[in-house]
Amino acid sequence: MLGRPRCCLTQGAQAVDNESVKRKWRRVDESAGDVLKAACELPGEIQTAGTSGLPHGMQSMAGVNAYFVSAHTAPICAAQGVLVAGEMVAVRHDHDLSKAYNYAYATSSGGGAFIMGPFTDFSLHHMATTSGVPVASLFGHTPWKTTS
Repeated sequence: MLGRPRCCLTQGAQAVDNESVKRKWRRVDESAGDVLKAACELPGEIQTAGTSGLPHGMQSMAGVNAYFVSAHTAPICAAQGVLVAGEMVAVRHDHDLSKAYNYAYATSSGGGAFIMGPFTDFSLHHMATTSGVPVASLFGHTPWKTTS
């Protein structure tokens, strides 16, 4: 079974009282969970991950060519037993556009890894493939923010 990421064992997680959120989380396969767990070793840093590390259902996304992961510096309690550990971004090309999809990822008290999203309500969801965009600007578009 996938263990809980170290960053999710941190004391003082920010509480978010929203029980309905728990129903929207989707469990990821173990290999994708391992990628998310590894990101927790460097909280606050954006890491590039190979697209083969995407959750199985996302690997078949047409044109996906980039995958980034970042752990929050402090986990956020989204619901009973669910800690939001960080965010992930998948980017795909569609003709002359790049499309960024932002997801939150979490762990549960039972040790599983989960994602919620995509969150696409941000200006850089669609951008020209020729534009140079800082990867950090693709993060921070989920309902959970940290104040570190």
